[in-house]
Amino acid sequence: MGDADVPRRAAAHRAAFHPSRVTEESYHAVRRAWPYRPDLDWIAEAPDGSAAAFCLVWLDEANRAARIEPAGTAPGHRRRGLARAACLAALDAARRAGARQAGGSPRGDDAYPGPVRLYRSLGFRECARSLAYRRSV
Repeated sequence: MGDADVPRRAAAHRAAFHPSRVTEESYHAVRRAWPYRPDLDWIAEAPDGSAAAFCLVWLDEANRAARIEPAGTAPGHRRRGLARAACLAALDAARRAGARQAGGSPRGDDAYPGPVRLYRSLGFRECARSLAYRRSV
């Protein structure tokens, strides 16, 4: 990922996570945040040059741990393995940078099974689940 890739990366994020507030400006801010590394930010390019899928990995060098956040695919490109390819490339780059373990926290409830399929295809296994509680007052 370079500065020139930001417009298509931000557009892919908005498409994948509609509605999303990610803009080119906000993604430039992500790129300036510590510990962002451009070598751990990957896109799968569509034939038209747009970003079809993406994966950003954050590396905790002290603990040698990588975390996927986020990964996604624009709707017109889903179910083709593109997010998986972007994640594998980003995770390989993280391994070469020193990571020895990786994780993520995808939404994986029964109404939204895509993230679970992606993470399982990458070899991840479930180790925890978060539950949300709500109360009317």
